[in-house]
Amino acid sequence: MISEDSERPQLASLSRHFRVRLLNCSSNGCLFESHAPLAVGAVGVLQIVVAGRRLTDVVQIIRCQAMPGSGGLHHVAARLLPATPPYPGSLRHAMRGRAGDFSTSDDTIDMEMPI
Repeated sequence: MISEDSERPQLASLSRHFRVRLLNCSSNGCLFESHAPLAVGAVGVLQIVVAGRRLTDVVQIIRCQAMPGSGGLHHVAARLLPATPPYPGSLRHAMRGRAGDFSTSDDTIDMEMPI
């Protein structure tokens, strides 16, 4: 017997997780360091945990520059995309309430990008 669910097309996606270091962030975008190059134009999910609070938003990579003499580090600029209206828990919402730029040092920052 075949269930109705098995007849529906199954969707899947492949992604890769990156650990990045956030250098600064505003309500429009972020600059971070990555040990791996990221493709300009790629769209992914950026998750930042600051003081135990998870902030998530969709970003598009707009620049990736290898840093000479850094042992393989790349400076990556990402634009925050308005995939949804800003909501509590979104990085765009958190940036609205802050004056100036935002940076972290010891907090967890992960990025998920499609392969």
